Amino acid sequence: MRRRGERARLLCEGARRRYQLVGAALLGYALLPLALGFLSLLGWEITSLLGGNTAPGDPSPTWQGAAGLLSALLSGALPFWWLRRQLGLAPVWRRTPLPAGTWRCFGGRCLVLLGLNTLATAAAEALAGLLRGWGLAPVSPDFSLTGGAPALFLLLTAVAAAPLVEEYAFRGVLLRALAPCGRRFAIVVSALLFALAHGNLPQGLPAFVIGLYLGYLADQTGSPLYTAALHLLNNAVALALPLLEGGWALLYLLVTAGAAAVAAVLYGGRLFCREVALPPNDPAVPREWRWPALLRSPAIWLALGYYLLGFILSTLP
Repeated sequence: MRRRGERARLLCEGARRRYQLVGAALLGYALLPLALGFLSLLGWEITSLLGGNTAPGDPSPTWQGAAGLLSALLSGALPFWWLRRQLGLAPVWRRTPLPAGTWRCFGGRCLVLLGLNTLATAAAEALAGLLRGWGLAPVSPDFSLTGGAPALFLLLTAVAAAPLVEEYAFRGVLLRALAPCGRRFAIVVSALLFALAHGNLPQGLPAFVIGLYLGYLADQTGSPLYTAALHLLNNAVALALPLLEGGWALLYLLVTAGAAAVAAVLYGGRLFCREVALPPNDPAVPREWRWPALLRSPAIWLALGYYLLGFILSTLP
């Protein structure tokens, strides 16, 4: 009994250290774009002064687009690369054999993902409308395509950089970092943190639903590259959807929402039906210590506080 108690204590201490490292990576993910934004402004000022412009003003749209693309790549890759090294996890983009038939299901899974995004976005807009009735003003970033170099950088950021970096961070590293705490726990917590990292309600609610589904698929396939391909197509369709008109937009909404509804009926229970086996030498954290150890981590609280503050500020008039 005494030996079992000592083992449980060591496992819980390991869980607290794991959460501390996760919280530090999340803080880096949140704060690094601020530092890169400052460096971008400084670089614009220096470049303008060297070019003879004594009143540089605001950066050009092309400069802002290039800086945004670089920030999206570095702010997600660096903190979670550090987290992977600290926890001794295997490289994320390694060649992993996929279960038989995985790519044959890709089209159907993509349709389900688009449907979940459609339903969650509709729910988020309804909730945002309710908040506007209370005098609040929830907003989300503007992703409209305006043409020229800024539109090109927006496409590269939203359709290429963001899916790859986010899947690397949240399904490639974070999901595996939380795996010793249980499969369901890891999927739910990584999806919740993925939603909070978006910093606003209109994006956060769909991100949580998408994060649950992509986390489930990453757990089943063992490949974040597979979920990155789904994520990429989802973002591409989200950017192209405002360009659809009339009946085409309605047809898209009906087909994708119907696919999501059918998938929910047929496969909804699979997400929480069982626990997968942990890798060798990676012991499970006792169930009763999963949430307590998480909530006793100062780094987690700092990261959650920062993200929640962003959510609150995004809803203020």
